[in-house]
Amino acid sequence: MRNCKLALATLSTLIAFAGTASAADALRGSIAPSNSMYVGASIGVSALAPSPVGPADGSASAVNFEFDTGVATNVFAGFRPLNNVRLQGELGYFAQEISKTASGLPVTGDAAALYLLGSVYYDLPLTEKFSPYVGVGAGAAFIDGDITVGTNNPSNTKGDDNPVLIVKVSAGASYALSDSIDLFADYSYMQTPDFYLDTTLSGGAKQIDKTDISAHLISAGMRYNF
Repeated sequence: MRNCKLALATLSTLIAFAGTASAADALRGSIAPSNSMYVGASIGVSALAPSPVGPADGSASAVNFEFDTGVATNVFAGFRPLNNVRLQGELGYFAQEISKTASGLPVTGDAAALYLLGSVYYDLPLTEKFSPYVGVGAGAAFIDGDITVGTNNPSNTKGDDNPVLIVKVSAGASYALSDSIDLFADYSYMQTPDFYLDTTLSGGAKQIDKTDISAHLISAGMRYNF
């Protein structure tokens, strides 16, 4: 439900922004924008690779969690120092419910990440309107999660929201709807190194676990060029 509300809010923002941008184009007439700066937003789906979570000291086997498909949103701003190069700051979020463990243990919970990135994109224009692109970025992710394994005397694992490094590689394409509005779709792969989680075992004992995140994001959105 939280993911659905977030997706609807982002979609409403995109629609409202598109209406505003179209009105601005009508007022602008034949005056061409500089396209040196831009803002935008996207919405899509995210999929996390199966993730092993286990004791940081290796004292026991890891539990492998599998995830349902989730929602991904992103807002960004950037500028073009060169014709085909974009430097971009991004604020994004993705989240998914946990579906099961590889071993069949009963599990409930979710995992989410709020991330802040700096990215570089290179546009490869094929026509005046259509332009594939590639990009790389790095920044910080704040991981949130609450996972309960088992029914009788369950264990509980939580993220601590401490920042961890996250890197991203992307490939996509954009279409110039007008001088000011670009529509785009892309695929991104995001990866963190190992980070630590706090687990309360059945019986109340505490344990430090570690895991990492590998995320696949497919998104569509809009850029508005100033």
